[in-house]
Amino acid sequence: MAGVLRAEDRSGLSCDVVGKDALMLCDALRGALSRRAFPDRVELVLTARSPRPETLRARLDIIRDGRTARGEEAELAVMDRAAPTRAGIELFARNLLDRAGLVPEEGR
Repeated sequence: MAGVLRAEDRSGLSCDVVGKDALMLCDALRGALSRRAFPDRVELVLTARSPRPETLRARLDIIRDGRTARGEEAELAVMDRAAPTRAGIELFARNLLDRAGLVPEEGR
């Protein structure tokens, strides 16, 4: 059974996810955000679905100054196993942040 999570925390990340791999992606993004310093006025919205066990689709939107920049949908698909690994999901999370074009603030 797929779980649905809608949550926001101090990281400025809101997650709208379905499936355990999508939930792991939300956790991985929170971890990646905790190691980066971004402007406080930036909110991130993750929309992620795991339509099949071997596939994870996600989009990371950025809300800044009341304007939403919709991110591109990305897909993580594995062919050599039944589901993505935790390490693969963590790398996918970092790639989503990098693709979003967010530049960490210096000295924070």
